[in-house]
This record gives sequence, structure tokens and C-alpha cells, in this order.
Amino acid sequence: MVGDLGVGKSSLKLQFFTSQPETTEITTMADPYKKEVTIDGETCWLVIPDATGQEEYSVKREQLIRESEGFIVTYAVNSSRSFQEASSSLYEKILHIKDCKVPVVLCGNK
Repeated sequence: MVGDLGVGKSSLKLQFFTSQPETTEITTMADPYKKEVTIDGETCWLVIPDATGQEEYSVKREQLIRESEGFIVTYAVNSSRSFQEASSSLYEKILHIKDCKVPVVLCGNK
């Protein structure tokens, strides 16, 4: 899960894994959440790390992109800048680092 700082990545992640909305603001990179899911009759683990938008985590974000098999690119619906970052800059960065097509979901939040 990637996106600018403050677009709600951690809140989305927490709500998906716990079915509870986040009540406090999360501003740092949290541990990844893991959940066992069944897809087409096959059980597997879904692991979603949270790559924050802060510059000091750019190296960590690139590492996560290299290691990931799919992406949720998140933006704030009330910020055209975060949409531009998500829909062009981050998407292009994913394609450049992965050097192949991968599943990407663009997710508006807030």
C-alpha cells in the first residue's frame, strides 16, 4: 500500500484487517498486517505493509515495491495533488522498479 502522507493508508489497512475504523491519526510506518484469505478455493496469506509518503522512507518504499506482487495506490479524494501523485508518479515508479506489469488498485480515501 503506497500513497502520500496523510491519505489514510494506515486507517484503510487497519479497517480491512480488524473491521474497525481508525480513531486516531497514524503518522509512522506500522508493522505489516497479515490475514489468511481464500481466493479461488486456494488459501494464502495477504500481507500489506504500509509505505508512508515521507521522504525518509523512500528507500524502504522502493524495497517494498521490489518485494510486492500487487499494489494499492492510495490518494485523498479532497487533494488533487495526491491524486496526481498516485495516478502518475507512484504508478510510474512501480512500473519502473518492477520492470513488468503488476496488479494495481487505485484507491480514493477520506
